[in-house]
Amino acid sequence: MSETGPTIKARLIALPPEARRVLLGMALFALGTGLTLPFLLVYLHQVRGISTQTAGLLIAWVALGSLFTGPLWGSAIDRIGPMSVLRISLLIEASGVFCLAFVDDVLKAFGAVTLVAIGSSGGWPGQTALLARIVRPRERPWLFGLQFMLLNLGIGIGGLIAGLVVNVDSLGSFQSLYFLDALGYLAYFAVLMTLSAQLGRHEVDDESLTTTAANGGKPPSAASGGYRRILHHRAFLQLLATASLLVVFGYAQIEVGLAAYATQVMGLDARWLGVAFAANTGTIVLGQLFVLARLEGKSRSIALGGTGVLWGLSWLALSVSGISNNTVVLVLALITTATVFALGETMWSPTFPALVNDLAPDDLRGRYNALSTMTWSVGGVLGPVFAGFLLGSHHSLLWVYLTVAGCWVGAVLAVAMRRVLTPVEDGRVSGASATMEE
Repeated sequence: MSETGPTIKARLIALPPEARRVLLGMALFALGTGLTLPFLLVYLHQVRGISTQTAGLLIAWVALGSLFTGPLWGSAIDRIGPMSVLRISLLIEASGVFCLAFVDDVLKAFGAVTLVAIGSSGGWPGQTALLARIVRPRERPWLFGLQFMLLNLGIGIGGLIAGLVVNVDSLGSFQSLYFLDALGYLAYFAVLMTLSAQLGRHEVDDESLTTTAANGGKPPSAASGGYRRILHHRAFLQLLATASLLVVFGYAQIEVGLAAYATQVMGLDARWLGVAFAANTGTIVLGQLFVLARLEGKSRSIALGGTGVLWGLSWLALSVSGISNNTVVLVLALITTATVFALGETMWSPTFPALVNDLAPDDLRGRYNALSTMTWSVGGVLGPVFAGFLLGSHHSLLWVYLTVAGCWVGAVLAVAMRRVLTPVEDGRVSGASATMEE
């Protein structure tokens, strides 16, 4: 512990002021998001009178819509810079969130969530590309881990505040939350306006194609431009496939399947979900920096494999419902699932985006981050379908075991990536010497 403390403090001080401001803005945005994130389905159905099925389709449209707009945002990041894209996307998403406060029919709700989908598909890759360009490669894992910790802290605090305010019998209580959420986006935008629009922008030149090589790897073929070049990058495509599998059987299920399983199969009161997610968030906030210190200098492919193993183990805890109906046992199983899953998240959050950005040549960084963000959209579309079909057909334990299997297959694919990554890309060898040569 004595070694970790000074290192964390020194790294915070050493961060560029621009990176600290971006993190501040993101924390304000996360606080606003936490106010509304857990309640969209409840709001659309119980407050606005939209059927559960239609509300579910509207939420799924956010993920599906992002699949269409994500590649366009990726190209825009590479052309006009991540700062401009991030600012524009924040304004679009703020507009969508604000409009949600006034939806009173399906058509208006569709318009609002479409704005949210368009904005969100540009915001995350814009922010990731921006941070990747304003810090050195060896600082990226730590910065991305800190970003994830702050995101969860903000969402957790926002969720707790919303839980005290929201009332399904009061339209005004929900509207006030959406107003505050929109203000969170605008606060982030205001922070970004204190920074140069050129921050993080890449000026295309002949050296841009050798960025990955300078980090110890091989760049994709420069024979063709744009997304066509990415099709020649075997390591990145393998990473995308692995990440998509882990998101579908990991994150997508924690957001959709877990709630349905806990309430419909385990028969637990919905309030225990709040306790489980609080345990999840608390584990991330308390454990992220500790895990970051332990991952430094370790293989990223092994870390991603460890994520899949932990997520599989977390789902396995739910199988206790097949042998016990004791409420205490079931609640402990639910909390164990959320906590072990969070440990996997603390390994995923610094590793995946850092690996994406070490594989990306600088002139295509926007496209690489857009494609990596689209794995969440794939999970948002396929995950609910998978969980809904099996749980809706009363194949609850089959859902558990297939989810475990999916995570563990993803773990095997992640470890196999070690063969196609250079030691620098895999994090086994520091890229500091390459950076110093530059």
